[in-house]
Amino acid sequence: RLASNNGFPGGKVDIPIVLGGGFGAVSGVQLDLMFDGLTFANPVCTLHPGQAGRTFDTSFPSEPPAPFGYDVLRMIIHDEGGSTAVNDGPIATCRFDVLADATPGTYPIVADRVQVINAEARPLPYTASAGTISIAALT
Repeated sequence: RLASNNGFPGGKVDIPIVLGGGFGAVSGVQLDLMFDGLTFANPVCTLHPGQAGRTFDTSFPSEPPAPFGYDVLRMIIHDEGGSTAVNDGPIATCRFDVLADATPGTYPIVADRVQVINAEARPLPYTASAGTISIAALT
């Protein structure tokens, strides 16, 4: 689940990413965060301290191409040996710069191309929910 948060033009906003219902069976998660590239920039994601010891990587994939006006950040978290589960709860936080000329409004942050696997690298069922960033006008 992607959380929601609020921000202002020229500021920064954090979006926590939370895993729920894994019940100790999840060994890896991959997801693409799709966001409005005309409003937000420079996303930097950090692994939550409760997930210490797991491999965590981010990249900006060019394939498949994002829809016009959107950018994609890919995040992968897993245990190299596959023996330690990814804990339920917060797994990472992504911080976005809000562009100074951002138009006030509510913007979706979408989890796309999600893959959740167990220790045998078999897919697990999941439900991904989008988050939002609400940008308020500067007064």
